Amino acid sequence: MIGCALCKKRRVKCDLTEPECANCVKRKCRCPGYQKPLRWIHGRRRRKPAAVDDVGPEPEPTVIQSQPVFDTEVVQLLYDPVPPLFNLPFHADAHLLDVYFRRTCKAMSMSEYVNLYRTAVIPMIHRSLPLLHVVHSMAAFQIGQIGQGILNRRLAVDSLRGDSISAVDRVYTDETVLAMMLLGLTSSWYRDTTCMSNELLAARALMKEYVGRVREMTPFVANAYRYWECVSAFSADTENPPPCWPFSPSNDLDPLVGVGTDLFPVLSLLGWWIRRHCSSHCRSKTPSDTRHDLFIRGIESALLSWKSPDPPLIHFLGPEAVSAADSYRLAGLISLYRTHPYLGGDLQAIAKACLESLRMAPDDGLTTASMPLLIAGCEQKDEEDRVFVISKFRVLERTVGLRVISRIKELVQEVWQREVRGENPFWLNVMIEKGWALVLG
Repeated sequence: MIGCALCKKRRVKCDLTEPECANCVKRKCRCPGYQKPLRWIHGRRRRKPAAVDDVGPEPEPTVIQSQPVFDTEVVQLLYDPVPPLFNLPFHADAHLLDVYFRRTCKAMSMSEYVNLYRTAVIPMIHRSLPLLHVVHSMAAFQIGQIGQGILNRRLAVDSLRGDSISAVDRVYTDETVLAMMLLGLTSSWYRDTTCMSNELLAARALMKEYVGRVREMTPFVANAYRYWECVSAFSADTENPPPCWPFSPSNDLDPLVGVGTDLFPVLSLLGWWIRRHCSSHCRSKTPSDTRHDLFIRGIESALLSWKSPDPPLIHFLGPEAVSAADSYRLAGLISLYRTHPYLGGDLQAIAKACLESLRMAPDDGLTTASMPLLIAGCEQKDEEDRVFVISKFRVLERTVGLRVISRIKELVQEVWQREVRGENPFWLNVMIEKGWALVLG
């Protein structure tokens, strides 16, 4: 495939325009150019030095341009093979760790180039036995070893309980909080009918203690919590709204929330409200009371006025991260106007815009976007758009390899089938009717 390095990565046709291709100009990012990067060549035998008499004219030196080139194959050298893991406890399973670092961690990040679930987790599993077991369970679920995954989840819970009894002051660490977040976030990797409210409430209690004891949380761990609250808000039926913790804002590109660190708490609050007040008796045509109306209009204002921060320093990932965050924002507006039509939002136009944002994401950037793909996909009327939605779910099934993705795809198709029968279904009601409690991430 020919084209600039960024078009190659996104697997789209490049027009080869100099100095910047049309795709990069349209996406407002710097075109990395067309220079073919240097490759390491393995297995070549070194030539014997030639005799003095056989030496010909000295060849002209090759000029290598200093323009940076970003190529998937070159960057992959940074990650392959699996990074060495030294001094792990004897509980470590080498096969499951290999699966995690080669496959599973990719499902936890919108970009393989900035993946803290690979780089940051390495030292953390050296320090935390509960997190090590959670990583084992995630890898086991992805390769279909359900029994092994459940066993490691139980071992992780037992380790957390043991730590909390023997050393209360040491349990509130980034590793412990991340282990709790991942236990909840991956609960629908092997089940889809069990409510995860208790796990979410336990995580909130742990966060309360953590924030009270620690001055500042690592952004990576804080964003894992933000993401979990958001993608579980529609499924976890909790009486109290998601708490707002004093996390420090960051413009860095996070593997799960991207550049939407301040957007995801708003979406969590919206999901909680819709689940509690609008799931069974939704689509009220008039505001039920003044307090309800003020709350909803405050959410609407926050979503309409949200703007992404400056793109991350990694310029060629910035536009994709902004598009991903905007797809979540538009999915929030779709949910808001679907359940509160009296607000007068143009539902179809917003659903189209959300789908366009998802079209900009490469296949490996969709792993964290199943929630907007579900919400926007349910509103699509054109057959071509529906084909695109299903094709992206199939990509996720192939790359992520988890049952929850197939369930979300089934949910979208069920909504479409009910529309054919003359109904006007809301996907959340369909999910509740089927008894599913899906983590939409």
